[in-house]
Amino acid sequence: MLFRSVSIYDSGLSRSNRGGPARGLTFASDGSALFGYVAPGSGTAIVRMWPTATGFRTENVSSFTSAPGDLKFSNGRLYSSTGQVADPLAGVLIGSMNVSGSQAIDDAAGRAFYLAQKGSAWELRSFNLASLQPISTQTVAGVLGTPGNLIRCGADRLAFRTSSNQVFVVRSPLVTTNILAPANLAVTQTVIQDFAAASETLRFTMTITNRGSGAASNILLIIKPPSPVLSMTLQLPQGTSTNIGGNYLCSLGTLPAGQRLAIVLNTVITNTSSYSNFVSVSAAVPDPDLSNNNSLATVQGLFFQRADSISRTPMSVRDLAYDHVSDRLFAGMAGSNLVAWLDPQTAAVEGAIPVSVSPDHLAVSDDGQYLYVGSTSTSLVQRIHIPTKAVDLNFTLPVSFPIRAILVLPGQPHALAVACS
Repeated sequence: MLFRSVSIYDSGLSRSNRGGPARGLTFASDGSALFGYVAPGSGTAIVRMWPTATGFRTENVSSFTSAPGDLKFSNGRLYSSTGQVADPLAGVLIGSMNVSGSQAIDDAAGRAFYLAQKGSAWELRSFNLASLQPISTQTVAGVLGTPGNLIRCGADRLAFRTSSNQVFVVRSPLVTTNILAPANLAVTQTVIQDFAAASETLRFTMTITNRGSGAASNILLIIKPPSPVLSMTLQLPQGTSTNIGGNYLCSLGTLPAGQRLAIVLNTVITNTSSYSNFVSVSAAVPDPDLSNNNSLATVQGLFFQRADSISRTPMSVRDLAYDHVSDRLFAGMAGSNLVAWLDPQTAAVEGAIPVSVSPDHLAVSDDGQYLYVGSTSTSLVQRIHIPTKAVDLNFTLPVSFPIRAILVLPGQPHALAVACS
């Protein structure tokens, strides 16, 4: 077996595809994914392992900023033993409780518990899952060695073991028995291209619905927007948003049962391409169904030059020629032996072809196969094979006069008319 790999066994028989390598394992509540941290090593990445009929499909994603140690999954979020909280599907760090130690998460009560060392003593600390702020602290006396495996057991109890052969069961007022009413958040997306906008705009509309019996409080929507785009604007019906590392973290407050919110993201594009927007939603109250808490929307964005628009590209050019077959504009660059080609939809320069002459005159054959290049300073003519963007023919005129014009004969891509004087 590979070192620290993760395998699935069916009645003692291993499936062929191993996951990992990883440690600190925890399953998503519905069993759809297994999470761990990269091991061996001290990296900060999360290992996501998706169970399949043949084993695991594994991928690594960045989330934490410190080595996470053991992980606990609860209510759509990952909690590390270093106090950090991340969304494992979006791969985004949500926040930190500024504590380290063995942890237990009770989303039904909205609490996180950590066993943290203070001097030579050990403290049980509780935190509010909504705000990630500390609530209360209780010293646990008589702890020898290092505690681990903190777990909830019973209505108002926690248990843990120590490296010095002890097992503790702690009945504490820190462990609240007030159970929060569950919500059931779901997020969906629609996307359109707004051709009536002043510029090419993709509009992603994200709708969050509370299908549960209780209000969803401290809703957090994480948006991983499409890239690259020229600009983005975000419209929220309530709450605030922060952009961290190109991702939006939207704190949307409370959503009563049966209600919905619509969030709109407008992106201005500059290329015809495929664009995707991934969103993940969670709250500070229990959510019994996490299968509908994320959404991926993909659209083919179309960029085009509008009839009343002007595109400008700063470049010094001696001559221009257009090839209707490849829909490309060729430019003979002044002061250099280069022929550049541009996308006429965007006026973007896509590349350049080196030639042996100053490209003062250009001519394209009507079948889109050849671009001829002539110069006013030499009698050498070069031919470029347009599909491969390479020079495939050189010939010298029998006269030494400067070339004044070149034209390809219609329907005869190998025949060139040249005017010299």
